[in-house]
Order: sequence, then structure tokens, then C-alpha cells
Amino acid sequence: MNRQTTVNNVRSSLPLQILLYISARLSIAYFIFMLVCYIVKLNHYASPLHLKITEIIILALFVPLESTRISFGTRGNLTETPSYLSFSILLSVSTLAICVYFAFFQANVLLAERVVSIVQGSLNLIEALISMATVAMLSRGNNPVE
Repeated sequence: MNRQTTVNNVRSSLPLQILLYISARLSIAYFIFMLVCYIVKLNHYASPLHLKITEIIILALFVPLESTRISFGTRGNLTETPSYLSFSILLSVSTLAICVYFAFFQANVLLAERVVSIVQGSLNLIEALISMATVAMLSRGNNPVE
């Protein structure tokens, strides 16, 4: 009987934790891939200097935003703290905006960049939706529904 009450008190989200784990690995691969694409485009495509600088700054901003988002999402899920998860959702908006920029709005978009950015953005969107559901569940209170 005591074991049953212990299981009911755990409210963190396993699907969210799995997605955060996968996203941490895919974000590293995404950054490396986008950096390689940037170097290839630098050598093979002509574009104005201000666009090249803007793209590398946006790519450099992706790393701290994504690592902070994953860190706060993991911390909020494991400690069952809605405030960390809420901040992670807020950071998801910025990383999703970066993915949309790289998929559609940059000067020279390669097909591979578009596909990889859409996959990364979709994963961020799914994580944000599951995080919102987890925040709602954690904010309900300590009384489980019987």
C-alpha cells in the first residue's frame, strides 16, 4: 500500500524527459551541421557581408539559448518545479524563431538546412507543448485525482 502512494506522488513527465534527452543530442548535431553549412555557403555563394555576420551571430546565439532551455526543462521536470519549465517554454519560442529563420528567411537556404531546421523546430514545438501540459499538471496542486 505504501508503494502505491509513492508511485502516485511522482508527477514529473517521462515523455518530456525522453524528448529533452534526445533534444540535447540533436541540438549539438544541429549546431555542427549548421556551422558546416555556413562554412560551405561562405566559400561557394556570394552574399553581402552584413548577412554573413548576421547569420553567424544568430547561429552563435542558438547555443546558449538551447543549452539553457534544455537545462531548465530538465531541472523543472525532475524537481517538479513549474517556474523552471515555464522559463524553458519561454526559451523554446526563441529557439523556434531561430529554426524558422534558418529554414525560411536566410539569404541562401540549402534544402538540407531547411529539412534539418524543420525537424529541430518541430522537436522544440513538441517539447514546448508537452512542457505546457506538465506545467498545468504540476500547478494543479498536490492532490491527485482519484
